[in-house]
Amino acid sequence: MCMKMFLFFKREHQKLAMAEAKSLANKVLKEADSFAIADFKDQSFNRLVLTRYACEVLATVSRLDDLCPLKFKSFAVRCSRIGDTNLSCGEVENQVGARIEGKVDLENPNVLVRVFTDGKTYYVTKQLFEYSEKELNFRRVNARPFFHPTSLQPKWARMLLNLSGVKKGQILDPFCGAGGILLEAGILGLKATGIEKDEATVEGANENLWFFKVDNRCKVINKDFLEWNDGKFDAIVTDLPYGKSSLLFGRKLDELYEKSFRKMHEHSDKAVIMGPRDLSALLKATGWRVEGVFSFYVHRTLQRWVHICSS
Repeated sequence: MCMKMFLFFKREHQKLAMAEAKSLANKVLKEADSFAIADFKDQSFNRLVLTRYACEVLATVSRLDDLCPLKFKSFAVRCSRIGDTNLSCGEVENQVGARIEGKVDLENPNVLVRVFTDGKTYYVTKQLFEYSEKELNFRRVNARPFFHPTSLQPKWARMLLNLSGVKKGQILDPFCGAGGILLEAGILGLKATGIEKDEATVEGANENLWFFKVDNRCKVINKDFLEWNDGKFDAIVTDLPYGKSSLLFGRKLDELYEKSFRKMHEHSDKAVIMGPRDLSALLKATGWRVEGVFSFYVHRTLQRWVHICSS
């Protein structure tokens, strides 16, 4: 049975947030700049990193007077404006609260009721998930036993995995480096294989996987991806090497990318590829259908492009 969820996006990266939501939802029912309404058959909305709140829709009304009474052991009501409206959130919270039977508890409510409104429609919801970086920061790059300057922070690694849409199955990262994507895949319960040519980096990646107790689900193979021929996967998820701190072993970037893109077809018909520029033309030339491309800043000065691809 599906749950109808209201996904309220964080202000930054809203187009990417919509793509992330579409990748994990069973069906998207409504799209807007700052939110989506989607059906979920599971709890995968808990994985989202670009959504601020994920809330089960209890009612959708055009007038709060039409809201049927609700009952909870204890509750609090919070209102958020969506779109261009000067509506008073305090008044909305009071009106909705008056239609709920139960004890008001602003500190630790049994149910947090969130109302999202543009002044014309009121989405009355129960919060099930609020994004927090606390758990992710425990695995931040500089908190890992092996540090590498090109490693992805867990937030971005998880985003790439979410964009693949894989909830159960096997992931391949052909340029795994210190294992940031493998680490998040393991935390999500996925099986993951990484390919890395540099022996010292392989040892470091294995150390990171062991430290965070996902080495039973993830493995790193000390090989050149272009010379490796083993296995089919549900998706390829990778952050491409781009030269500054990466070991390219004498190859030119475009040559490496072209050969790698062609070889990826042998291992999966789905790929989420992050790179230092828009690589759509090269991906198309190597047989991939680019379903979406998005750019964002990993930090203030480092821009990246994410490509969602299928064969």
